[in-house]
Amino acid sequence: MKLATLLPMQRVCALAKVSRAGFYRWRHAPPAANADVDLRDEIQRVALEWPCYGSRRVKAELRRRGWAVGRERVQRWMREDNLLCLRRRKFVVDAMHHKRANRERVGTVPFGYRLAADGVHIEADPAEQAIQARARELKQTGLTTRRIAAELNREGYVTRRGTAWRFQAVRHGVSSMSRMH
Repeated sequence: MKLATLLPMQRVCALAKVSRAGFYRWRHAPPAANADVDLRDEIQRVALEWPCYGSRRVKAELRRRGWAVGRERVQRWMREDNLLCLRRRKFVVDAMHHKRANRERVGTVPFGYRLAADGVHIEADPAEQAIQARARELKQTGLTTRRIAAELNREGYVTRRGTAWRFQAVRHGVSSMSRMH
């Protein structure tokens, strides 16, 4: 495309106070695509549909919908468009507060004990206490936690879940045993 001017281009650029290179760059620039506008619109739709989604979840939803976009761009546009994640109070906190207010037990029952019939108190579990006593004996002989786990497995003892003993469980159990006795 040619410009029909009577003045040389250098003079036109000087009158307009732009550089010739800047003028040609502007003139040959590709037309602005509506992809950004469409993508921003889609981000707003996702954010309205899922108000508790942050930028990572919005990005994942956009990918499911066929958009190839990075999290940083999604995060920047969500921030610019004020599409903040509406956080809800965590259910776990509310549930634990409710249980404590009603004097119900909160947390896990330590190995060697079980929940009593009232559902609040704990009582000793003789089978698990025997396993703890055996592990303590083996620890006092100087065995490592790996050796103790292997010995408990060889003797047929199983964990509360019915699986074989691993050294991490023995390490945790031995340290909790020493605190309780």
